Amino acid sequence: MEFLPVATAVYALAKGISDWLNERAEKDATAKKISAIASQIQTVLHPFQSMREVDHVERPLFDSVTSVGDTLKRTQEHLLIWEYKRSRKVIAFFSPSIVTKELNQQLIILLTSIAVVGYVDHRQRQNARLVVGPAPQPASSTTDGVLETIRNAEVKEFWRGYMGDHMALIPHDDFRTRLSMWLGMELSPSAWLTLDFRLDEFGIGGVTPSNLDHLVGSGSFREAILECIREGTARSDYTFFKSKQDTVADMPRLPLLLWIDDTPSNNGYQVSNAVELGINVVQLTSTALAKDWIESNAEFLKRNDNPALIRVISDNIRPDPTFNALVNISAGEHILRYIRGHGYRIPVLIYTGSSVRQTIYVKKYEMAGSTSTFGACLQYINAFGAGQQDDVRRLTFMM
Repeated sequence: MEFLPVATAVYALAKGISDWLNERAEKDATAKKISAIASQIQTVLHPFQSMREVDHVERPLFDSVTSVGDTLKRTQEHLLIWEYKRSRKVIAFFSPSIVTKELNQQLIILLTSIAVVGYVDHRQRQNARLVVGPAPQPASSTTDGVLETIRNAEVKEFWRGYMGDHMALIPHDDFRTRLSMWLGMELSPSAWLTLDFRLDEFGIGGVTPSNLDHLVGSGSFREAILECIREGTARSDYTFFKSKQDTVADMPRLPLLLWIDDTPSNNGYQVSNAVELGINVVQLTSTALAKDWIESNAEFLKRNDNPALIRVISDNIRPDPTFNALVNISAGEHILRYIRGHGYRIPVLIYTGSSVRQTIYVKKYEMAGSTSTFGACLQYINAFGAGQQDDVRRLTFMM
């Protein structure tokens, strides 16, 4: 990836979050803090918006900007879910102190990276270059560096010992090598693929300490990694069963089609056809809402991970329903990475329009395909309604 497009995308994301929060009628302390930090990130990255090219950018600065973008994307999803549930008077579990602390720490790391590697001279707009400048001394910085907001002590110890206190992002291959050394075992391709999808959910090109911390949570670092490895190497037998603890009211009805599209009305005929076939269709308008639904129904989905019982259809590009200025051009791959990263082998069809040529990423995933044709989408739905399983083996790019 080139630096300037990444910096521009992160700037736009920070601006979108800040603008949206500033437009809200209710401005609580949390909203003000997040908006202030997002505005500061904009200020730091603004000089790059007028640069036509950068001859060379040191890796720490590139990794820092990329890591900030990853944190902003997760913050955006937290805000989307929080706003959605708040507007419907549903309790939303949102930890503002953690979000603001992590964002603030990312800002400090970004400022330090720019100061150490170089800053932008505003007077050199015609021939802008990065030049060396004095390092700032943020009042809130600590000796923990990028590990300041990491809550799991084992994750912090691992990152410090195998990556370093000031490494904001580790490329996939390097992380895999160092994790294998720590585990004392080589990761199989299938196990690593699942772990990689889980750790790099937004496809930023590497692993951050924050993402590793989110994966492990408050439990054992080793057990969390081994659980992901088991999910990656396990083969689903597609056996449907119902837990004794569950009641019919607790579970979505099967067969279930999860349809993710910011404009559900575009799929009216196909949805009606699915319903007539006895398929329960759950329509969600954003990746964030889809991920929240999947997390809320994780146990149910794990037990019924069968192409005859559950399938997914998603569009490829989605304008964000809340942050209207932002368009997620990788929404299809994002939800696909998320689903596979959490160990689900649910079939996924990317149903889109002119962007179908950009969906070649489906080739990297089992039981995933893409199409722009009405007929191929309807065929996928009809096979599902008939209880078929083998048809998903033929899913491919541009069906």
